[in-house]
Amino acid sequence: METNPFIYESESIKEVSIALSSFQNSIVGKLFKEDKGQFKYAKLETILNRILGPLHEYQLSLTQSSFVYNSRIYLKTRIVHSSGEYMASIDYLYSEEMASHMCSSMQEAGNTQKMLGCIKTYQCRYALKNFLGLPLADEDFDDIKTDAPQKETKSGWKFTQQPGCINEQESSIVMKALYTVAEPIRSTIRKKYTPKTTEYIKKEDFENILEDIEAARHI
Repeated sequence: METNPFIYESESIKEVSIALSSFQNSIVGKLFKEDKGQFKYAKLETILNRILGPLHEYQLSLTQSSFVYNSRIYLKTRIVHSSGEYMASIDYLYSEEMASHMCSSMQEAGNTQKMLGCIKTYQCRYALKNFLGLPLADEDFDDIKTDAPQKETKSGWKFTQQPGCINEQESSIVMKALYTVAEPIRSTIRKKYTPKTTEYIKKEDFENILEDIEAARHI
């Protein structure tokens, strides 16, 4: 029985590696395209519907599940071959403390759950792309140049989607997390990733800034 959740592969990975290579070779071109306004967007369910069949053909099964370790929630993506060999990747999602701080009232509980769900869904898609080498066409993963959509808040501030940067919902998650730490640490963390507003934070830094905020709460 596997007791250490941070085991990334079985003792031998020969068979699973060959099967995974064959699977990747069968995925030709950018298959996962869906029109969503002016972007190309690959939904998680679309990706799963397209890859589960081919994975089965090469005797591979896929699991994605979350686990808690030292009060942190992680996502584990694992590919298992019929031989019993497996390979896995692990991505940090968020801390239990961060989840509790994001919800300051019962009224915010629903929104908090949605935000945490968005974090997990994003990481599920991102893990599948990187771990399986999927040729996704997706505005979250590819810098597709378009006219940036704008949304105006009640205060008059307009969120502008920047190419290669986090989206509005992720910006909201970062802002809520930032306000769980005091100044000047809050500004120091934000300026580390962008001299401007949170809409300019790069996609690849979304997880990193949340980890920095989490670490700052323990200083």
